[in-house]
Amino acid sequence: MHTLPKAITFDCYGTLIDWEGEIQRFFAQVLASKHIQGVDTRALQRHWEEVQFAFIEQYHPYRQVLRETMPQAFADFGLPSTEEDAEAFASSMGHWQPFPDTQTSLQALQALGIKVVLITNTDDEIIAQTQPRLGRVIQAPSPGVPSGAPTPGIGHQRHLACRLWLQVRRHPGHRIRLYHRLDQSAGRSTSI
Repeated sequence: MHTLPKAITFDCYGTLIDWEGEIQRFFAQVLASKHIQGVDTRALQRHWEEVQFAFIEQYHPYRQVLRETMPQAFADFGLPSTEEDAEAFASSMGHWQPFPDTQTSLQALQALGIKVVLITNTDDEIIAQTQPRLGRVIQAPSPGVPSGAPTPGIGHQRHLACRLWLQVRRHPGHRIRLYHRLDQSAGRSTSI
């Protein structure tokens, strides 16, 4: 007999929010405002990902990550950018849109009595701006980890279970598992 989980955790950006699409749209708008055409914004976004991954090897608040990595990615492509462009990028993340099926999917889980919880390493301020686009979700606390620090590990997941008043059962041979689904048709992955 299968029982439903009491809670499901999701990473927010790239799983619920259209991370790649929104970054590509932002970059396209910046380029259009400068009357620059013919740039592959998907390639630019993917290069920006590499730049930001190198930058976040050491902790920085995520608005700073956005602000400091966009100009580098643009420069690497030979594209101009201004401080205003970088600031606008840093301020845009909390306004990025969810995938079309996000809200209805989360509502369907909640209708089954399942708590929907965000686990993210993004600044609290950005999450607060994002949450209205997702509906009623719980932001997971990250004890001992500053907002924006690396994604919480198994100890944080156990702490989260306690904070959500979930009973954690340990059975011989069972362990906590994270499931990762790659939806290739949509070009995104979902962690459950």
